[in-house]
Amino acid sequence: MKEIKKVPITINKDHKTPLKNILIGLMGVLGVVYLLNFGFGIWEFLPDNLPIIGNVDEVVAVYFVYISLNYFDLL
Repeated sequence: MKEIKKVPITINKDHKTPLKNILIGLMGVLGVVYLLNFGFGIWEFLPDNLPIIGNVDEVVAVYFVYISLNYFDLL
């Protein structure tokens, strides 16, 4: 039986490259901008009035910010 390879949930900080730094930083900035809600609730990926799944987009944005802060050792 083959062994299943597990995919890491975190991003490897050992091999930092300029492109990786820019992409992770951009991911964090986009997450913060989405959470600041400049569209005043008019523009969202998933409407918040849908039960349970309405908040999935905010959870993903928080995860992007968390990964970005963790990657740059700010958390």
